[in-house]
Amino acid sequence: MGKLTLILGGSNSGKSEFTENLAKKHSDVLYIATAEAIDDEIKMKLKKHRESRPPEWKTIEEPVHIDNVIEKEGDKFSAVLVECILLCVNNMIIKNSHLNDDDLEIFIKNKLSRTVKTIKSSNADFYIVSGEVGLGLIGENKLARLYGRFLGDTNRLLAEDAAEVFFVVAGIPTKIK
Repeated sequence: MGKLTLILGGSNSGKSEFTENLAKKHSDVLYIATAEAIDDEIKMKLKKHRESRPPEWKTIEEPVHIDNVIEKEGDKFSAVLVECILLCVNNMIIKNSHLNDDDLEIFIKNKLSRTVKTIKSSNADFYIVSGEVGLGLIGENKLARLYGRFLGDTNRLLAEDAAEVFFVVAGIPTKIK
């Protein structure tokens, strides 16, 4: 059984670079990218991320159904890097906005529980990047508060099963578990 490492941090904290450096000890890495190129700024950021990765890493872009990708592809690699759960949760909310809050929460919890179950049954090491949004002000609107709650629940679920958890601030990683 592989090990799960969760890397948390704020926006532009250095968490992605730190995580990629952890994964580089593996020769065969699956990189699951959850971001979608919705505007020019994000397109530039994605390009920068692509250029920073070793060319031999396999990249699969999947904004929501990372559980399916992990189930199908995970055991073909010694490591899987998911960048990032924050955007995956965001994408789940946006793509399922037709659901009421309770059904949306159930959908997200089921999706992420299935992801964790698949990770636990894999032999690969997992590196999962997520954002920490709980250090700021309470969201000014219902959607922002809902997002913060769902992401906080997701981070706790992942941290519970992680062998290691790091928090990155100003490019400095601190091991918290």
